[in-house]
Amino acid sequence: MTFEDNVTDFELRTVVAERLRDANLPETASTQMGPQATPVGQIYRYTLKGPKSLRELRALNEFVVEKRIRAVQGVADVWSFGGFQRQYQVRIDPVRLAAAGVSLKQVHDAVAKTNSNAGGGYVALGSQEFVVRGIGAIVSPVDLGLAVVEETNGVPTRVRDVAEIVEGSTPRRGAVGRGHEDEVVEGIVMLRRGENPSVVLDGLRQRIEQLNHDILPHDVHIDTFYDRTQLVDATLSTVGRNMLEGILLVVLVLYPFLRGVRAVLVVAIVIPVSLMTAFIGLKLMGLPANLISLGAVDFGMLVDGAVIVVEGTLHAMERRGPGTTKAALIERAVGSVARPVTFAMIVIIAALVPIFSLERTEGRIFRADGLHLCVRAWRRARVGDAARAGARADPVAGRRSGR
Repeated sequence: MTFEDNVTDFELRTVVAERLRDANLPETASTQMGPQATPVGQIYRYTLKGPKSLRELRALNEFVVEKRIRAVQGVADVWSFGGFQRQYQVRIDPVRLAAAGVSLKQVHDAVAKTNSNAGGGYVALGSQEFVVRGIGAIVSPVDLGLAVVEETNGVPTRVRDVAEIVEGSTPRRGAVGRGHEDEVVEGIVMLRRGENPSVVLDGLRQRIEQLNHDILPHDVHIDTFYDRTQLVDATLSTVGRNMLEGILLVVLVLYPFLRGVRAVLVVAIVIPVSLMTAFIGLKLMGLPANLISLGAVDFGMLVDGAVIVVEGTLHAMERRGPGTTKAALIERAVGSVARPVTFAMIVIIAALVPIFSLERTEGRIFRADGLHLCVRAWRRARVGDAARAGARADPVAGRRSGR
C-alpha cells in the first residue's frame, strides 16, 4: 500500500489494519502488523549474564525483562535472540493411545482446555461479592499430565496415561555469540518512529538499572554492549565541529579580501543567523535536522550576498564626499547592489528548483516538503477557484455541489 508523505503513522496503521481484516487468506495463514519502528530503530542491545542455563535466561528475558522494557515511553518492541525457548512437549505413545481408546484430537483438546482461563461468576457473602475464576496456569509438566482426556464409567483417562510430558525447547533457527562466548541470550530494543532517541535512552537506562538491582535474581544481570547515546553524541560533535570549521574557514578566506575585522565579523554573523532561520523553517515544516538537511546548508552560498553588500559599502565609504552621513552612504551603497544580489540569489534558487520536482524515495531524500506543500495548496486553490467559477455560471449546479 502506497500513501502520501503527509499521512500520519496512526492513519497508516489504521488503514492497513482495516485492509488486513478483509484479506482472503488460507485457513493456516495469519497476519500480524510489525512494530511502529524503522529499519534503523535499533537503539539498545544487551545480553543476560548469570550462572543459569540458556533456557532459563531466555525465559527471564521474555517474561521479565521484555515486558518492563516495553513499558518505557518511546520503545516500540524488544526482540529476543539466542538461548532456548522453553516449551512443554507432549510426546504421545501410539500404543498407549490405542489401548485407552481415545483419539489424537481428544488429547489436543484436553491440553488446550487445561491451559485456558475461565470465569465462574461470583459468590455473594453478605454485602460482598467474590469473583470466581479458573486460571489455567501450567507451572510444570506434571500439571499438564493431569488433564482429563476422557472419562469412562467414572474412571478418567489423563494425558499422562497416553503420553510423556517433558520440558523441551522450540526448534532453533540460529544462535547468538558475543566475544569469547559461543552462546548468549541477546535483546534488541527498537525505537518507536518519531521519538527522540536521547529521551528514550534516558528512561531505558533507568529501567535497566531497576531491573538489575530490584527485579532480576541477584546472580543475573543485564550487560549492555550497544547504546546509541554514544553514536548520537559523536554525530552531534562531528556536525558541530564541521560547522565551526566551516565558519572559521569562511572568515579566514574573507579577511585577505576585505581587510577589516569589522567587515569580516559582519559577514560571519550572517552564517548563524541564516542557520537559525533554516532551523526555524525546518521546525515549521516538520522536517528533522539530520545530516542530509544540515549538509545541504552551503556556507559559501549563505555569505555570497553579505560579501557583496559589505564590499560595496566599504568601496562607497572610501569615496565618501564631504557632508554625506554614514547612514545615507550605507543606504545608497546597499540600494545599488540590492538588485544584482537579488537576481543572483534567484538564479541560484532557480537552479535548485528541479530538485523539488523529484518524487518518491529520491524526493524524500533531496527535497524539503515546503515547496511541495505550497504547490499542493496552490493546486487546491486553483481547483476551488474553478469550482466557484462553475457555481457562478450554473447556480443550480453550484447549490447542488455545495450540498
